[in-house]
Amino acid sequence: LQSLNTALDMSPSYGYAYYLRADVYWRLGKVEAALTDLDTAEKTNNERYPQLYIKRAEILRAQGKWDEALKQLDRAVETAPTVSFARTQRAGLLLTMGRWEDALQEYTQVREDIQEHPSTAAYARAMSAALQGDWEQAERIAEDHLADMPTDPLTGYNMACAWALFADLRVRKFQALPSDPQVILYKQRALALLEKTFQVGYTDRWHTVHDPDLFCLHGEAAFWQIVGTSRPFTEP
Repeated sequence: LQSLNTALDMSPSYGYAYYLRADVYWRLGKVEAALTDLDTAEKTNNERYPQLYIKRAEILRAQGKWDEALKQLDRAVETAPTVSFARTQRAGLLLTMGRWEDALQEYTQVREDIQEHPSTAAYARAMSAALQGDWEQAERIAEDHLADMPTDPLTGYNMACAWALFADLRVRKFQALPSDPQVILYKQRALALLEKTFQVGYTDRWHTVHDPDLFCLHGEAAFWQIVGTSRPFTEP
């Protein structure tokens, strides 16, 4: 934070520095300061990039302002329609809102892109299959991609997210009981991958705790052991 403050003192028109500082403020729980910096980043030099809208949506989503967050993700996709991460973030919010068909449509528009991590497209394909109830295909996509990149931290993280969402979808969309053996199996697979992800080099525990993809794991003691913190009194 001090380095970013210094950079902005030296170059107050450096819009991207405001975006970076907004992320720091958000992680420190300074929500209003984060949103103010995102506004400044957008106004400075008329900056337009999808990460800015995605970050604002992340904060609004955590506040329960889903409709406002969705508008920000709409802007992210409009600004960069070929950026897969913008589409997966929009699809994820649509999942939270229970808009299954809209989420499926968004996931199916994600394409392989050499400028993005390959696990993004694999994650989207797996989620598309899961939304259609094709669990065998969803599982195969997730496991095949993991087998191709078994020690890559981001691959492990994204596939852990996919397995967690498989469990969530079985309960929320397909009306399975939380005690259903398949739901339990999917959660166990997600937790095992998450643990391995940290073992092979993933370090962002704050993001892991606040990632909506993993919220269905918050009721598992193993999740809090993996992230190395106690469970908060309220969900993020």
